[in-house]
Amino acid sequence: MTAEVIIGNGFGIALAADEVTTAGHERTYDGASKIFGLPAPHALAVVHAGSVFMHGLPHDSMIWDWISSLPAQRLSTTQAYADSYVEYVRTRLGEVTEETELTRTYLHHLDRMLRNELKDLKAKGEVTPKVLRKHFTMLRDRWKRPLTPSQQRRSDDVFRHAGRGSVDNLLERMAIEDGPDLIGRSSIEGVIDERLKPLATEKTVQLAYEWARLKFGQAHPRMDSSGTLSFVGYGEKDAVPAVTIYEIEGFFAGHVYHRELKVHSAERCGPSFILFESLGQSREIHRLLEQAGTSPRHSEHIVSEHVADLQDKRNLMDGIANSTVTPLSTPAVAHALAEITPERIRDQIIARMEKEHQRNFDKFRLIAASLSLSHLTSLAGRLVLLENLAHEIRGSLPTVGAKVMMATITRSEGFQWAKVSVGDVV
Repeated sequence: MTAEVIIGNGFGIALAADEVTTAGHERTYDGASKIFGLPAPHALAVVHAGSVFMHGLPHDSMIWDWISSLPAQRLSTTQAYADSYVEYVRTRLGEVTEETELTRTYLHHLDRMLRNELKDLKAKGEVTPKVLRKHFTMLRDRWKRPLTPSQQRRSDDVFRHAGRGSVDNLLERMAIEDGPDLIGRSSIEGVIDERLKPLATEKTVQLAYEWARLKFGQAHPRMDSSGTLSFVGYGEKDAVPAVTIYEIEGFFAGHVYHRELKVHSAERCGPSFILFESLGQSREIHRLLEQAGTSPRHSEHIVSEHVADLQDKRNLMDGIANSTVTPLSTPAVAHALAEITPERIRDQIIARMEKEHQRNFDKFRLIAASLSLSHLTSLAGRLVLLENLAHEIRGSLPTVGAKVMMATITRSEGFQWAKVSVGDVV
């Protein structure tokens, strides 16, 4: 895991990230590179979070190789940089990754995804053929939308490389020749058959085939080991800080599966602009930004106010009930009854808290929009340290920690490692 902060305003952009890499659930290592600055004339950095590797190749080495391949002029936008990297990854992985190994990995993650679906169903009750048919109908319908031409090509390519009976499915051909016992795990349909046929009807199995064809045209099954890459800075057309955030999920059949999470520029805030993003672990960061300056018992006060309001409504109802007017025919009673349901009170409390949290966050944005770049950088670094401090206090695995790396980006000077430390006071 990691913690990373991006803050930009009219003066430039501040970046901060810790240096910890997590291995499994028991070890962490220092010295990870998570901020990659592009040289002049580019004014951009890549901030990496999530899985270190993609099909065996580290994003670290791929990012540096991609940077060295860029032309000697700025690209038009941060999204153009992101698209350039995705295309580079597609070419790079296609040159060094064996198709049979990719197919094995693809089918392994499909099998694990199916196991998790069945595990979740078992946790809710007995897994009957009727339950399975309803569940896979729901999964199919969730992805049942017209595929774009590119998604249709992707789905066709996936099934050509990993579908049953395709001459391009090298793994299936190898299984037929060398290991007949492996045939069930050598195709998408075979994996589905092994998991579902002992439990489900043929109709449900067909639904699962349909779901797979729809889903794999749009998403990669390797959802748990994705990398998130933020391309932040200034393209040639960007007058203010901008960011494009992609999640890259995997590579198969010549396609890079990626999702565009966010593309936006700094927004007007007071007399300046503000851009704020946090990546990785950021619970404590957002807790501070939303609740700083409020009483530790602020939530209790809000609940107490609503409880007192509830008592006032009950008193109103008692007063009406003791009057000569028929209680249930009184508009005031009907209104009071509508106001005091547990769901309504819960929603009112949540809405009140969310409104106050947003007000506090907006105050932070207004302050950050006016800070100098050196102060902005110190602030970004200390927010990352805050996340680290929370792990120390809880005594949990230090998945955020070690040295905090900080950098700045300006449109005129490009990327530079920071000259301030996190101890500098804003």
